[in-house]
Amino acid sequence: MMRRTILWLFTLKFLLFVLCVAFALRIYRLATPPTYYFDEVYHAVTAKLYARNDPSGYEWWHPAPEPDTAIEWLHPPIAKLFQAGGILVFGENAFGWRISSVLFGLGVIAATYVLAFRLTKVRRIAELAALFASIDGLLFAQSRIAMNDIHVVFFMLLAFIFYVRMKTEKPRTVSRNLLFSGICAGLAVSTKWSGMFVLLAFGADQALSSIKAWKLPPLRMLLKMVVAWIFIPTLLYVLSYGQFWLQGHSVDQFVELHKQIWYYQTHLTATHTYQSTPLQWVFDLRPVWYSVQYVDEHAVGNIYNAGNPVIFIGGLLCLLYIFARCIHKFAWWKWFLFSSYGSVWMLWVFSPRIMFFYHYAPAVPLLCIALGWGTWVLWKSPHIVLRITSVCVVCAAIAWFAVFYPYISGLPVSTEFANAVYFAFQGWK
Repeated sequence: MMRRTILWLFTLKFLLFVLCVAFALRIYRLATPPTYYFDEVYHAVTAKLYARNDPSGYEWWHPAPEPDTAIEWLHPPIAKLFQAGGILVFGENAFGWRISSVLFGLGVIAATYVLAFRLTKVRRIAELAALFASIDGLLFAQSRIAMNDIHVVFFMLLAFIFYVRMKTEKPRTVSRNLLFSGICAGLAVSTKWSGMFVLLAFGADQALSSIKAWKLPPLRMLLKMVVAWIFIPTLLYVLSYGQFWLQGHSVDQFVELHKQIWYYQTHLTATHTYQSTPLQWVFDLRPVWYSVQYVDEHAVGNIYNAGNPVIFIGGLLCLLYIFARCIHKFAWWKWFLFSSYGSVWMLWVFSPRIMFFYHYAPAVPLLCIALGWGTWVLWKSPHIVLRITSVCVVCAAIAWFAVFYPYISGLPVSTEFANAVYFAFQGWK
């Protein structure tokens, strides 16, 4: 008992250390640049309107409130409400509208740890997964910009955690965990419509369980699932527009707003220099150029949301290996990890609109878990070469993050160094 307690305390210290370092790296120079960059011209501007309780933040017919900006009414309000909270606390400045993303970014790291442990029951794997999540460039960049993506990733991970608890804990806790999985899924959908991908993962798993048992769940359980995964998310979605309702908007305006959202999302024909495809995301080929600041003719600070290739490629290989192992000998957690990854990534293949690298963000924590498992398997191998390989994987991931930190944070470096190292691949330029 004493040994388990000591091990648990050591694990908490490790996670706390990772979170503290992650916080320091994300908060450093958070207010640089001090003006909007990339989609902050939509999200931060609208968050400021929310903070002022200005009804125009929800109304699609208004002109731009500031030069070269626009009101962001295309996504549900949860992330922007949190950003508005930061503005109310810290003021209408870059720190204020970005601090919410920092905190949710830390939440993603912690949630990755919890989900990894719930799936594998191995604390070392959970520690490795959290470490990888803390040093991924895509998650890092989204944790420092006023956008909604890191918020939706957090809520999706929470939904996954409660679903795993529903499947693996004692029967008396099933209803409670089912309820919380639905609440978290509802918060995800109320942040971004793609949050509903978690519900597809739940549905795919329930379908497999029914096929394996060759029968449907009991009628009472089916009704609970309908309530948890359809009624509650729908209710939370409507309630997420609480400020909208309190400002006196009508049901007709709510319906018309969503008609406008649907029309825009399905008829968008615009293109962008940094748009990409889901297949490019998998291989870390086309990060988005968020910002550039020229210090002088010899130094430049860029912000790209590039993924850590050790995590992207290594995690993908581990996922494929997990799938192969699952076919050979079924293990539920391996199937769920692989199917969840497919649920949050594969459906983007059918999207009619332009897409960007940050749409891949919900898949990255799952890659971190897969790579954490693969690294741990190598370390437990009796062969010294495989054990050395596991150490090399961790060191390579950390080294990439250390070298590319300026590339994903805007820290100025010499132009010559940036061209030689950061732009070695054409897709990263």
